[in-house]
Amino acid sequence: MKDIDFDRDLETELRAELHRTIVPPVAPEYLRERVERMSEQASVGSSRRPSFRFLSGLGGLALGLGSTALVVALVAATFVWMSRSSGAGTGSAPTVGPVRAVDPAVTSGPTFPLRPASAGAADVDLLDVTADGGIFTYAKNEGLRVSLDSGVTWSEPRQMPYEAPYYQADFADASHGWALRITEGAATEIGVYRTSDGGGTWNPASVGSVTPGVGEFANASFHFLDTSHGQVWVSISDGGISGTETCEMSMTDDGGATWSELTPSSCIGSFEPPTKWMSNAVGYAFSFDSTADSAPTSELHLGEVKTWLTLDGGRTWKIASLPTDPSEVSLDATTLVTVPGQMRLFVEFVPKNGGDRTQRAAVFESTDDGTTWSLAYSLNLPDRLTAMSAVGLDHWIAQMDNSAAGATEGRLVETFDGGQTWNAMPGPGFSNVTAMRWWDGQRGVLRVYEPASCQISGSAAARSGEPQVQQTSPDSCAGRTTVFVTNDGGRTWHQVPF
Repeated sequence: MKDIDFDRDLETELRAELHRTIVPPVAPEYLRERVERMSEQASVGSSRRPSFRFLSGLGGLALGLGSTALVVALVAATFVWMSRSSGAGTGSAPTVGPVRAVDPAVTSGPTFPLRPASAGAADVDLLDVTADGGIFTYAKNEGLRVSLDSGVTWSEPRQMPYEAPYYQADFADASHGWALRITEGAATEIGVYRTSDGGGTWNPASVGSVTPGVGEFANASFHFLDTSHGQVWVSISDGGISGTETCEMSMTDDGGATWSELTPSSCIGSFEPPTKWMSNAVGYAFSFDSTADSAPTSELHLGEVKTWLTLDGGRTWKIASLPTDPSEVSLDATTLVTVPGQMRLFVEFVPKNGGDRTQRAAVFESTDDGTTWSLAYSLNLPDRLTAMSAVGLDHWIAQMDNSAAGATEGRLVETFDGGQTWNAMPGPGFSNVTAMRWWDGQRGVLRVYEPASCQISGSAAARSGEPQVQQTSPDSCAGRTTVFVTNDGGRTWHQVPF
């Protein structure tokens, strides 16, 4: 049947009925989605903050090819009956529909009151989120705050193992976690602190040291598969100026008490930190064989895109080509979902200069655990997506920019058909969401960047109804991050009470 032969009214009714009747499946255990974390590690004895190419404070990802945003979500194919776009960037962009008529049953929300930005709340970073409902935050000048019930109740402040404005932390569950420390000097020292009581106490261990050359610096990232097995990756580069980079890796099999000697290893992907972790075991990254047009005014292209995939927490990796157009200029939102015998990778493309009028995305599929990838389908999006999370295989929630004339903030949207149609969610709008996680259709957490008054105009704010951020120092112009939680499907959001 040709597309022109469809009964549009019937199609609309079928879609609406599908949205009303779908019951989101319970998220399986393998969907331990990892939220974005602040990747820049403070240096001891130096006020310089290492120049990571991954700028997590703004949710940005600075490639050598341009600034893109890497966000966490899950995506899969859907059996929903409708036409899929086979040509990326063609046709008019879809629109965001209204809030669905039938919402899930409301559950009790967090018990603490909202604390508006003007009340002087702390600058709060979302360090990690675990599949068992754990949320780990760092409140500036207060310490580590932990929730074990998806944000309903919170611990008193717990001290981090060393003083720094920013931390890298990784938790395998609500009790076992680690914090990475980078100390600069004649050599760059790498250390890892471990806790088995949710941050109540910490024990240090030395990983080793590296010696960058003139004009070079060292970055590091780490990840734990479980309470015993972990890796630290260290890279040495000049920030992409020369295009050269060397990497080393260390491993532990006793929970971080002891570490193997740092030894040369492959440099995984093109980002720092390179990997997005979808569960304790599954992570992925990208690398590029960049090319440029011969025309003098051409822009840099990605060329060949390769995926790096690990299924064992980073011990081994599969590298495969992704069938993208070599003329793509950069990637935006990406996410991965794995089920037995099948993998799907969602990729949003950065619009080409003067060539794209809609936000384009594609879903790629692998049936051999990431050894090869094929294009499953292409689609157009209503607007640019940022932070994303999955409730089920086809039910995703995201923050979407709102480029409509007069719009002052973004919006939370959801899809029940793998990205084919999107509907606005109940509750307030948000802008500048840099990370999100939904455990199910009711419980979710957001990290939001709130600009300072000197960074915004008018009455725009990070959250609908929120007052503007009040500057604490007239000599600086810096916003802050904060964390919001919901327990009623996004109808109401509460800022963490500290």
